[in-house]
Amino acid sequence: VATLLAQSGFTGPETVFEGEHGFYRAFAGGFDARRLEELLASLGREWELERLTFKPYPCGSIAHPYMDCALRLRELHRLRPDQITDVRCRTAAGPVDRLWEPLAAKQAPRNGYAAKFSLPYLLAVILVKGRAGLAEFEDEAVRDAEVLGVAARVSYELDPTIDYPRQF
Repeated sequence: VATLLAQSGFTGPETVFEGEHGFYRAFAGGFDARRLEELLASLGREWELERLTFKPYPCGSIAHPYMDCALRLRELHRLRPDQITDVRCRTAAGPVDRLWEPLAAKQAPRNGYAAKFSLPYLLAVILVKGRAGLAEFEDEAVRDAEVLGVAARVSYELDPTIDYPRQF
């Protein structure tokens, strides 16, 4: 769209990064000329687009490796919810406040939005349903007794060897 607009003569602000209403003020707490020079130094040579990925689940990306692991275990061992007695995850301290605590609240999220930031729910829904799509985050879906039963058995332990946020 931007290319088509430019071809038609449409112009934009010349100070899109550093201007009064630019990206820096909107997203980075203010303008820093050194940072702009650093960003522009690789312009046209490095493409951040090559590092982008699609989110396979509609929830926080920090949870995705845990969910991938749970899905793989479910498929590999053909797990059924009644076979799951305990799920214990190792985690760094960084994501604990967002995804694990308070544990009782995370094991029974109050709505679909809260479920997106609850590793106990996220792992339970993957283990029970084999998926975590948009439907699993509807408020009604979050009240599924079988999923909540498994979520109640999900806990964590801190692992200081995990280099968060580089390793997650």
